[in-house]
Amino acid sequence: MTTQIVRLERFGYDVFATWGRIFVPGCLSPYFTVERPWAYNARSVSCIPTGMYHLKRHDSEAHPCSWVIVGLGVSRYEFANEPRFGCLIHAANFAHEVEGCIGVGDSITSLNGGVGVSRSKATLKRLDEALGRLTNPKLEITSGR
Repeated sequence: MTTQIVRLERFGYDVFATWGRIFVPGCLSPYFTVERPWAYNARSVSCIPTGMYHLKRHDSEAHPCSWVIVGLGVSRYEFANEPRFGCLIHAANFAHEVEGCIGVGDSITSLNGGVGVSRSKATLKRLDEALGRLTNPKLEITSGR
């Protein structure tokens, strides 16, 4: 089965957030991301370690049209024997709105007195459609440090 690589390139780091761009094959523009800062891979408070992961569509009441990152012990798809599981790409504008997951938006901007990604729900819908067109997508997370 052919695998298509989706790249998340991180480029910004501060005490409040980790910033990046997701590049999807066949899409002209990147999707911007917000994650929590690196906290030594601590569950619910750290961004996801760099590496290669499988992506699977995930739909729940709390996070419709989201994508689960498989390779961290996600219980629906593999044994939950790793310290991190249930990490999603989902709608979120600010780092404090994700618990070890990845929020997406169409730009990084000032929102409600803070810095976040804009139009997250609409961007997630576009990302969901783009990822849904891929065969066996994998997410490669890289660090621009």
